[in-house]
Amino acid sequence: MNTTVNVIMLTTESSPAMKERGKAAGVKRWIVKPFKSDAVLETFRKLAS
Repeated sequence: MNTTVNVIMLTTESSPAMKERGKAAGVKRWIVKPFKSDAVLETFRKLAS
């Protein structure tokens, strides 16, 4: 069985170095606070399709 877990980082940190660390750890999407709930829902929809 091949299972994929989509990791979404919800954070106040947006530096390129932190994004690279997140990417290396398996983060698929990066959402920076403050954010709009529509952006979070759209991210979930994209990853679920």
